[in-house]
Amino acid sequence: MEDLSLTLNRTGLTVRGILYSPHSHKAPLIAWHGYLDQCQTFAPLAAYLDRPLYAFDFLGQGQSDHLPKGMAYHFIDYVALVEEVVQALKFREYDLLGHSLGAAVATVAAATIAPPPRALIAIEGLGPFPERNSQASFHLTQHLAERRAVKPNRFFASQEEAIAIRQKIGGLTREQARLLVERQLSYHPSAGYSFCYDPRVKIRSGFRYEESQVEDLLQALSCPVLALSKDPMADSFQTLYQSRLQRITHHQHHSIPGGHHLHMEKPKECAKLIEDFLSSLPAQDS
Repeated sequence: MEDLSLTLNRTGLTVRGILYSPHSHKAPLIAWHGYLDQCQTFAPLAAYLDRPLYAFDFLGQGQSDHLPKGMAYHFIDYVALVEEVVQALKFREYDLLGHSLGAAVATVAAATIAPPPRALIAIEGLGPFPERNSQASFHLTQHLAERRAVKPNRFFASQEEAIAIRQKIGGLTREQARLLVERQLSYHPSAGYSFCYDPRVKIRSGFRYEESQVEDLLQALSCPVLALSKDPMADSFQTLYQSRLQRITHHQHHSIPGGHHLHMEKPKECAKLIEDFLSSLPAQDS
């Protein structure tokens, strides 16, 4: 395991993360975490993977830099971040992995960035949330209101309190919550512990894609896709998810009993599905 630090040419900001299994010579996985998580979410999974896993924190989360004052976090900028990281790493071939928000971003990135990935693994996500009922004015109004009144992160008396809160919110074990929390806490002698993610990350998006736009992006995917989802899946999302899968030319889908962080709950089972999927892909010509 090695720490990662990559300064972006376009902005001068630095993204940080962790490299797991650095001595493997297989095609690397570039991994992106879920909303308000950080790259250590992939630690349990990495223990069962036989390939290097470059797990990064999105800007504003984990230990990556925050955006300058006055700016906000937009979905399309996450996609651009993935592209810039991929281009900076200069791998001959690579695969993309994402969970939740990271899966939504990785799905759009796999359809649009250069160079494209060899394959995509999407865990509990497949493209961004769609616009429903033409509520564009509502979303933008809410976004602007929240930008005007950003609330600072709360403080906790101890690390254990922060872990307990995260455990309760995510339906996680203590160890899973600890992995998600420990790289995101900072200590302030006069106030206690607080999460160090940028509070602006919590501002709701002012723009959402129409489902027809998401479908167009899914149809543009030229790489094979492995989609992993929890079982049971919420009825409200089941129909949308299955419809999206049908838009992808080359895909496999597996449902795994568990919760939203199934890659942490069932890392061995997820890793086997990922390894089997990636091992079945044809080798790239030299």
